[in-house]
Amino acid sequence: MADAKKITETVVKGITLTLTPEEAEIVLTLTGNLQGDRVSSPRKFADKVYYALNAAGVKPTFQAHLSGSLRLTNSPKISSYPAF
Repeated sequence: MADAKKITETVVKGITLTLTPEEAEIVLTLTGNLQGDRVSSPRKFADKVYYALNAAGVKPTFQAHLSGSLRLTNSPKISSYPAF
């Protein structure tokens, strides 16, 4: 027997995230030390976060704790990233 179900999908258009100053500093430090193409890799989204935090006056105080950088490769399907 055939079965039909109505599927409703919710679309999130934006997210507001409240961070402590230290949390904002680590996010700025991490997003400011990503490698990858600024146009065709997920880095384009990280750059937007970095510049928004920078414009808000956040400083990369955790820079001395870095031992390298993260490399983001080109990703044709950004939506395929796993959820945490």
